[in-house]
Amino acid sequence: MLNTLLARTAGLLCDEAGRLSQAALYYEEAVAPPEHDPLLLLALADVRWRSGQADSARSCLASAEAMAQSSSDADVLKMIANIRSKWASDDS
Repeated sequence: MLNTLLARTAGLLCDEAGRLSQAALYYEEAVAPPEHDPLLLLALADVRWRSGQADSARSCLASAEAMAQSSSDADVLKMIANIRSKWASDDS
């Protein structure tokens, strides 16, 4: 649990500093344990999208959506819809 928290925090700090590849590595480490957090997957999806890794970003988003649907997390599902909408406008 502590390693997950540290990896998540390091990912956030790297993301804020614009170090996207390092942020992605930390987010990947944070989502590795079996108790996945859909919010971490959303953060990883965002970093991958901004790094030009669209397919990987979509895969992370789909995984987060599956988790949110299974737990009926309406807030995360709304966030996912917003991200999809933003990405659609980025593609235009």
